[in-house]
Amino acid sequence: MARRSPHWTREHACKVIAELEASDQTMAQFAREQGVSPERIGKWRRKLRLEAEGAGPRFVELVARRESPPVTVRVNCPSGHQIEVEGVELLAGLRLALQAVSESARC
Repeated sequence: MARRSPHWTREHACKVIAELEASDQTMAQFAREQGVSPERIGKWRRKLRLEAEGAGPRFVELVARRESPPVTVRVNCPSGHQIEVEGVELLAGLRLALQAVSESARC
């Protein structure tokens, strides 16, 4: 009897895809081990990528007119995550925060 996959939530999909990307397995091997179809994982990967691409700006230009005193930069993501960079010059802090957002945009 074939196993029926549970209904995937966004959080579950993010977790499974992160585990796949951290593994050294192919998608087919990983899916077989998880008891789901590779097509389901591919579907969620595409869906999350599209969400991430539409979630924020594709290009941000940062220009410093002068140095600022050390600040704390916080970015609140639509997912509810918060990225915080402390004790940095404003421009450097924004660059670091935006880099962290782009690297974690999948979830």
